[in-house]
Amino acid sequence: METVDIANAGTRATVIPALGTLIASFQVDGQELLALPASVDDYARDGKATAIPLLFPWANRLETSRYAVDGRNVDLSEHGDLMQFNGNLPIHGVLPRFVGMSVADRSEDELTAAFEPAADEPVLRVFPFPHRLRVRVSVRPAALTVETTLTATADRRVPVSFGYHPYLALPEGDRDDWTVSLSAREQLVLDDRLIPTGATEPADVHAVSLRGRSFDDGYGRLGETGTLRVQGGGRTLTVLLEEGYSHAQVYAPEGKRFVALEPMTAPTNALVSGNALREVEPGDEFVARFTIRLD
Repeated sequence: METVDIANAGTRATVIPALGTLIASFQVDGQELLALPASVDDYARDGKATAIPLLFPWANRLETSRYAVDGRNVDLSEHGDLMQFNGNLPIHGVLPRFVGMSVADRSEDELTAAFEPAADEPVLRVFPFPHRLRVRVSVRPAALTVETTLTATADRRVPVSFGYHPYLALPEGDRDDWTVSLSAREQLVLDDRLIPTGATEPADVHAVSLRGRSFDDGYGRLGETGTLRVQGGGRTLTVLLEEGYSHAQVYAPEGKRFVALEPMTAPTNALVSGNALREVEPGDEFVARFTIRLD
C-alpha cells in the first residue's frame, strides 16, 4: 500500500490513502504522538482500529443490524463480511479497505484524497446513499489538521454519522500521571452494551486522573469549538473540534498507554435511533474538521 509523508518544519505525518486515509504516524521533533494498539496489517485485514482511522459510514456501535433513514430500510445482516463487529454489534462501519481513496492533490505539507463508490461497491450495500468523500490532511508546526467533506451526489439525502478514532500517546510520563479534560457539558447515559439510552446527565470532566481509571464514554454539548485534552509529563495534546463535530467519545482502557479522543459527527447509534442525526441535502456538502495540537 502506498504511504504518503507530509511535513512542515519538525512536524511529520504518514498517511495511507488506500485505508481510508489512515494516519499511521504523527511526529513532532522526532517524537511519535500516536499509539498503534494494532498493526497496520491487522487494521487492513480486520479493521482493528489503530493510529488515526476514519470510521465510516458510522462511528462506534449500532444496536441492531437494521436501520431506516428517510424511509430507506437497510438490512446489514447479509453483509457481515464487509463490516467490523464488537461482539455481535456492528461497529465503526465498513472494513477500511472498502474506503480506498485516491490521491487528488498533494504538496510538501498537505494531502487531499477522494473516494466516490460506484453503485456495486461494498459501501453502498450497507449505506445506500450515493456520496463522495474528500479528506484533506495537513501539518503545520506541532499540529495536524484533518478536514472531511461528505457530498450528496444523487437525489437522495445522505445521513452524517462518521467519526475518527485518534489513539494518542504523550511522549513522556506514565499513563497513571496523565489527566483528561473535556469541554463537554453533557455525558450520554449508556446501557450495558455501551449504546446511548437517549438520556443525558451533566458532565464536568476537568483534569481527571487516569490512575486506576478507564473511559469508554460518550459526550455532547461540546461548545462552539470543542476541546478534548490529555496532559502529562509537561506536555498537552489537544483535539480541537473546529467544525462539524457535535459529539465525542473517550476511550482509555486501564493499563493501556494511550487515550482515544474521538471526534464524532453524531452520537453512537444515530443511524438506528435517529438522535441528533443530520443529513446532507442532494448536491450539498457537509464539512467536518479537527486539529490535534501538541503544547
